[in-house]
Amino acid sequence: MEEESVTVFYDGLCKFCDKTVQFLLRRNKKGIFKFATLQDARSLNILPSSLESVDSIIILVSGQYLVKSKAVIKLASFLDFPYRLISHFGWIPTSVSDYLYDLVAKIRYKLFGKYQSCVLPDPHQIQYFVSKQELYLNSRKYTKACFKN
Repeated sequence: MEEESVTVFYDGLCKFCDKTVQFLLRRNKKGIFKFATLQDARSLNILPSSLESVDSIIILVSGQYLVKSKAVIKLASFLDFPYRLISHFGWIPTSVSDYLYDLVAKIRYKLFGKYQSCVLPDPHQIQYFVSKQELYLNSRKYTKACFKN
């Protein structure tokens, strides 16, 4: 059985987001997490139009995009104990969990700071980052343009 793959789109300028990616990288023993910055995804215009202006973590898993608290809860389901426990909070109404997510997101730059440019992964981590070419080739934009009926 092939292991599921999860692409995590994150704010590459956000220090909190970068620390979260570093946290996930340390726990990516099965190599299921791949990472791309929102800046790259937006520059290639590959996100669905409904997500183009979303200022949040976005994950792509099983062909489905999840944002905000739903993304965090789903990510937790791929982690080991005790972090997997977060995935059991899916029963909380999304309006409530997204409200809490938005509170943190609104002040993340004030609390943790902001980079002037996206941080480059170290050589050991680069294999888990999706290149701009991979993003584009795997996007609906590419497949629609190249494989018209």
